[in-house]
Amino acid sequence: MRQSYSELSDSKTAALLKQMDQMNPDHGFNHKHTKMVERPLTFAPDWRELVVEDFSSIPFKSKTFIKGDSILKPLVYSPDPYKDNAFDDLPLFLNHDTVADYIDFYTQCLTIKTGKLKSVRSFDDIEWQDDLPPQARQAIEKDLLSYPQITNDDDSLTVKMPCVFKQSILIVTFLVHQDGTIDIMGRNSLIEDLPIRYFA
Repeated sequence: MRQSYSELSDSKTAALLKQMDQMNPDHGFNHKHTKMVERPLTFAPDWRELVVEDFSSIPFKSKTFIKGDSILKPLVYSPDPYKDNAFDDLPLFLNHDTVADYIDFYTQCLTIKTGKLKSVRSFDDIEWQDDLPPQARQAIEKDLLSYPQITNDDDSLTVKMPCVFKQSILIVTFLVHQDGTIDIMGRNSLIEDLPIRYFA
């Protein structure tokens, strides 16, 4: 089950900023105005997702890290997030309860040539640019409730999940191997021409 973010105390934020200073003195985050939130990675015990934000400048700064016991690694957005983020170094634990969280995290940092593909599990996961009529919202919420659909194979999990792609909601079939590598096996359109905020 996907975990909620919790805000770090001032002392923990200061300690992590010092660690960031050692990694890259020019990271650009203001020590006085930076806030941090984190949540556990259910699919990687003892690892967390850390989001660092500084709203004292325009545009505001935001950066996401993978955080271990004494390790802090910036999240890399790429066509191959598994390789470029060294997910094989994480103690991955993938099953019915954690695989959807893993796909959420994987697609969060996945970039493809034709646009951004991002898994969603509720109406509020989608960035809308216009309000929808209540009836349309209820219809979309009902459609999303049917997912994710997860089936076991010998050494992998097949997962059908809703994903936002441009102005559409697709049902994407992911084949998730136990080592964390993912193959996209297919995608079908669920709803098209929606007022979704699109980021290429």
